Amino acid sequence: DGHTIGCDVTEVLGSPARPLSTEQARAKFAACGAPDALWDQVMHLESLDDAARLTHS
Repeated sequence: DGHTIGCDVTEVLGSPARPLSTEQARAKFAACGAPDALWDQVMHLESLDDAARLTHS
């Protein structure tokens, strides 16, 4: 019938103005198939002794 519905979103979820919570980020990370070990390393980057370890998880 040619009818359209739309809306404007100025700040999308995940943007700096509306960041994901840790739980939301974890769920998104898991949905992309990322392993738990990689999540743990990313969440503790400051204590990671070698960034190359990120590519081995």
